[in-house]
Amino acid sequence: MQVITAPQDPPEHPPTIWQTPNLIDKIIDEYAFSNDQIPAFDPFIAALYDLLRLALVGRNWVKRSRYHFFREGYKTTFYLDSARKVRVLSDLLDNRHCTLRELTLKHVAIHNIVGRRCDPAIFPFLQKCHITRSFSITLSHPPLPSGAILRDFPWNMISSWTLLKELTVVGKIPRIQTIGAVILALPNLKTLKANIAFEYSEIPPVSQGLSLPSIENLEIGPRGYPLLRWFSLYPQARPKVLSLDVDSEDPSPLEEYAFANSEGVNHLSVTLHQGTYASDLAQGMMFLDEVLEMKVQLLYPDHTATQAILRTLEALSPGIASEDLMDLTITLPTLQDGVKDQLIVLSALEGFLTESVPLLPVDLCICVSERNTQEWEFF
Repeated sequence: MQVITAPQDPPEHPPTIWQTPNLIDKIIDEYAFSNDQIPAFDPFIAALYDLLRLALVGRNWVKRSRYHFFREGYKTTFYLDSARKVRVLSDLLDNRHCTLRELTLKHVAIHNIVGRRCDPAIFPFLQKCHITRSFSITLSHPPLPSGAILRDFPWNMISSWTLLKELTVVGKIPRIQTIGAVILALPNLKTLKANIAFEYSEIPPVSQGLSLPSIENLEIGPRGYPLLRWFSLYPQARPKVLSLDVDSEDPSPLEEYAFANSEGVNHLSVTLHQGTYASDLAQGMMFLDEVLEMKVQLLYPDHTATQAILRTLEALSPGIASEDLMDLTITLPTLQDGVKDQLIVLSALEGFLTESVPLLPVDLCICVSERNTQEWEFF
C-alpha cells in the first residue's frame, strides 16, 4: 500500500551572519570608523569606496552603509553636469522605494542647464537638498552674452540654505534684483563668484531692514559688473579679496563701487583679456585705498607686440600706483624676445608708476613674468 503524505515545509535554518541586523551594522560601523586613526587621509574619503561596496552586498546592508555615507553630509563635490543627470537623480529621489527624504550635501555643482525654461526636474531635486558649504550653478553653456535666459529657476530654494558659505553663478538672468535677493538671504555667505549677464541692468532700491553678509571674497567677470552698482548701495560691502576679470563688458561700475567702499580691499586681482577698458578700470582702482597686494594678468595672445602691452600697463598705472602697495605681480603672455622684453616691461612699468606716485614705497616688490616662466623682480 502506498502512503501519500502532505508536503512538509523545509526546516527553518537560523539566520546566517549576512542576515543578522545587529552584526551587519557592527561590521559596517567598523569599516566606516576604521580610517579615523589614519592622519594622512580624510576618514570619509578613505571609507567612501568601502561603504559603496558594502551597500551592494545585500538589501540589509544598504541602510547602515548609506547612513555613514551621509552622516556628515556628502563631503566631496556633488557634480551634475547635464539636465539629464538632474532628471535621473530626481527620479531616484521620487521613487517609492527610496528612503532618502532629504540630502544634506556640502558641495553641489550643477552645470549646463540649457534652455529658456527651467527643467522641471530641478525643483524636486533642490527641494530635497540642504546644502551647507558651496553651490555652483551654470545656467547656460557656453556662457555667452547671447545665451538663453533662465526665467523660472527656483532662486528662493537657494535662499533657504542659510548655512551656505560660497555661491557661484554663471549665466544670463533677467534682473539684478534676482541675485540680490539671494545674497541678502544668506547671512553666512563668505565667497561670491558672479559671471552674469543681465537682461535688464536697472538697480533695485535698498532693501530696508536687510544687510549684506560679511563677504570676504568677491569675484566678478567677465560679465556682471552692473552688480557692483548694487553693492555700492551697501557701504558695509567690504570684501578683503576682490577679483576682476575684464573682457568685453565695461567695468566702469567699479568706480562707483570703490568710491562707496574705498576701505577693506587688501588683495586685488585683475585679469585683462584686452586693453579696451584699461583706463576705465584704472579709474575705479584709484579709489581702493588699502590694497597691499595686487596681481595683474594679461591674457593676451602669445607673442603680442610689447608696445601693445606697454600701452595697457601705462593706462592701468594710475590705478596700480599706491603708497600702501607692498607686492605687485604682473603676468604677461609669451613675449616676442623673451627675457629682453620682460626687462623692457619692468623698466617701463617703474617709470609709469613713478609718474603717478613720485615717492614709491621703499619696500615695494614688483614681479614681472611670462606665463609659466621665471619672474624678474624689482625692489
